[in-house]
Amino acid sequence: MTMRLTALALGLALCAQAAVAADAPPSAHSLELARRLALDQMAGLSSTEVMGLQSQSMAKLFHLTPSPARAAAFQQAAAENQADVDALQEKLIVATAATLTDEEISAWIGFLESPAGRAYERKRLTAWLAPPDLTPEESAAWRAFKDSPSGRSALAKNSQLLATVLQPMTQLSVKLGSRAAAIYCQQTGDCPTAAATAAPSGSAPSTARP
Repeated sequence: MTMRLTALALGLALCAQAAVAADAPPSAHSLELARRLALDQMAGLSSTEVMGLQSQSMAKLFHLTPSPARAAAFQQAAAENQADVDALQEKLIVATAATLTDEEISAWIGFLESPAGRAYERKRLTAWLAPPDLTPEESAAWRAFKDSPSGRSALAKNSQLLATVLQPMTQLSVKLGSRAAAIYCQQTGDCPTAAATAAPSGSAPSTARP
């Protein structure tokens, strides 16, 4: 009986330690890696430039016709709401550091900082909701990363990671899409109905990868 009680106490203690570890904030090193990964995922662009690249897909999300003027409107909307964009980025950085291991983040960084990885990420940002058109070298580099132990485990956690920021991401998408539509209306005179500029319920930008 004494041995069983001792084993039970030890088990409870280990569970308590695991719970504390799960709730512990990310280390400074993990946050530093997550910030570096976030920069790499921007492919050297600013948030407003990324918004311009992704404007075609954003336009489709809000049932609008893509155009250079629409891209400029999305860029302006993002610039006007830079604080909200930065806040969402910070939430994603913290979630990344808390969800992925340092090894997983480092493996992702290693891929994105390679020539093929940088080209892949720029194309992914441009295509956004569609599979990017990759060269054989870029495809091979992507496969090598996603099939590696750290890459495979990191990508397996992607849905869990995005779930932590889904609500603020959706809210910001609706806010930017609505503002961009208003800017476009003011600048071009092409003013869709409110129903046309409302995002589908529960929708949010996709970060799915091929």
